[in-house]
Amino acid sequence: MQTSSSKAASSSDTRANLKVEKFSYRESGRFHTLVCDYLEGQPDLLELVEYSPDLAGIAQAMEKLDLIEYPRAVLADGFRRQYASLTPHIAVQTNLEALEQGAHMIVTAHQLNLFGAPLYWMYKTISAIALARKLEREFPSRKFIPVFYLGGEDHDLAEIDHFKLFGKNIRWDREPEGPTGLMNLEGMDQVYAQLSELLGDSAHDEELRELFKTAYLQGGTLSDAQTRLLHELFGVFGLLVFRPEDPILRRAFNPIVQRELETPFALNATKRAIELLDQHWHVQAMPRDLNLFYSEPGLRERIERDGDGFVLSDSSRRFSAAQMAELLESDPNRFSPNVVLRPLLQQCLLPALVFIGGGSELAYWLQLKELFKQADVFMPVLMLRNSVLWVDAASAKKWRNLDLELGDLFEDEDALLRRWVDAHEPEDLSLKKERENITAVYAGIAAIAQDIDASLLGKVEAEKAAQLNALDKLSQRLIKAGKQKHEIAIGQIRKTLGKCFPDGGFQERSEHFGMLWVKHGADIRQILLEQLDPLDPRFTVIEEG
Repeated sequence: MQTSSSKAASSSDTRANLKVEKFSYRESGRFHTLVCDYLEGQPDLLELVEYSPDLAGIAQAMEKLDLIEYPRAVLADGFRRQYASLTPHIAVQTNLEALEQGAHMIVTAHQLNLFGAPLYWMYKTISAIALARKLEREFPSRKFIPVFYLGGEDHDLAEIDHFKLFGKNIRWDREPEGPTGLMNLEGMDQVYAQLSELLGDSAHDEELRELFKTAYLQGGTLSDAQTRLLHELFGVFGLLVFRPEDPILRRAFNPIVQRELETPFALNATKRAIELLDQHWHVQAMPRDLNLFYSEPGLRERIERDGDGFVLSDSSRRFSAAQMAELLESDPNRFSPNVVLRPLLQQCLLPALVFIGGGSELAYWLQLKELFKQADVFMPVLMLRNSVLWVDAASAKKWRNLDLELGDLFEDEDALLRRWVDAHEPEDLSLKKERENITAVYAGIAAIAQDIDASLLGKVEAEKAAQLNALDKLSQRLIKAGKQKHEIAIGQIRKTLGKCFPDGGFQERSEHFGMLWVKHGADIRQILLEQLDPLDPRFTVIEEG
């Protein structure tokens, strides 16, 4: 019993006793049309990017990027400054040297979500590592480096101050203080106490405790903690972690800041793309007249135009154009881009060959082709991160015992339950044959009425509709009774769907990577690395044996 087998592919990982199947994003029914159209090469969407999201597009982008000179040594030194307090893995040192020698970067980015929550944070990171490795196999004479860009300038603490593990919420109890990356780690010992109490006594549970201690209980800022977390988890794979606040590197963005202060640069440059997206899909991020924040420790406020000068949206502090220009020259970090300009900052600092993001990220990057062009900044290949659904062994066994396949997980719950009940009842509870019989009877009556008095046809149709409506109600009652008859099986189906799609959403957007780590330990990274491939635009379902 399977709904999407035509697009499914399967494999197995005998080391971990796993079964892996992959399904079309469109057939899963859970992804926005824009994402599906982009992956399938819809021409209007591909007009909004410089390169197609495939090997051919990557090859074209690489030829173009090879011709662009940028200060690789300066960038590598910036990375080394950021790693000064860490002990770099050999793979990290190797990649820093490769960056100086011409390697290309595969970049992903994310907010500073507490303890790497939720799960897709890990999937996104491993997607970048996996793509870098695959490209080295496809282009053996070249070197590719995975990079994680820390979104520490974001100030929405409520989005990142918590994670869920084993169904329990763990929260960092702090008030917002401007850019989250600059916040100190006060109160993280209380978060650790909650985590430690929730975890059991297995070796893998202890690994999670130590990981949290290493990342969050050694002082510094939240950006420092996230850097340590990523380095501990993925430094062994050569992942470079980048923090955009380096003042030396940051100056590369100054000309764009100045242009945005002087004119509605981003607003004007994105108009055409927004009109197209608004007609057929949706606009993810509407630009403002001015798309910059004023930032300092404890403060991040939107900058607005005020006559010939500027005003901060919340505090009403005012600056003249000359004062803004002076601030930009003396401290570039005072100017923080909003979501529309952030990709431009990222690409100014890290000239990536490929950017890997989620569906929402790709949606707002698709607005920006003309903005990149007018800013004379290289626009990378835009690729979707991998999505994964993990089905635990107990749930998988129950699902299979109910004569269901992994593809059935994606079906609408009500439709799946009705189909399952129909398949396990000796009689057709939909009363399809009875409907056909009634339709045939009234067709005969209509023929008689046509010959005798055509004005009676309306009455005949009304009677038929009433009979069919009554039959529908009977069918619904029969199906309800059938569900009650199969109450245990229906409960198991609903429970499994609830575990796979908590509150109707994606597991990867709710659960924490700890749910996998406690079972597989550090091996979970290698398991995912072997299964994820951003060049394979399909949804991955992993079933434990």
